[in-house]
Amino acid sequence: MAVVPFERTLVASLDAIQLQLAICVLAADDLLEGRALPSRRIVGRAGRRLESWHWHPDIGEILPRIRMAAVEVDVLLLAAQMIEPGKRPTGPLREQVCQVRSALDALRREVAQAKFRARGKAILQDACPASSRARAFVGPNSTSGEAD
Repeated sequence: MAVVPFERTLVASLDAIQLQLAICVLAADDLLEGRALPSRRIVGRAGRRLESWHWHPDIGEILPRIRMAAVEVDVLLLAAQMIEPGKRPTGPLREQVCQVRSALDALRREVAQAKFRARGKAILQDACPASSRARAFVGPNSTSGEAD
């Protein structure tokens, strides 16, 4: 496997996180509008991925919030079970779904900004000669290339 710069794998990790969060935000929107979840399996899988995937090591600063987002997805799934099909949530349940949706969307925007910064670093790194690159990631089956 070829050498892959850290920033590129960081961008890929952030992209995957952003996708999982977007799925959950759309599910919350559906619940608030009284529409059924497109698939509880899809939303549940998104929550499990947020909780258990092995993300890039440089994600450390937002990793606890990603794990918390997985718990919030469980709240969405529980709310979906409590709401009658075709009806909008009311009272405290609506408030809870709104809070979860806001938290997930805020994290999704934060991840988008981090992805933008990581892409910028990757572009700058590509402009530098290979010998001056500070860090690179050697894939699991790699026998050649730069190492940490």
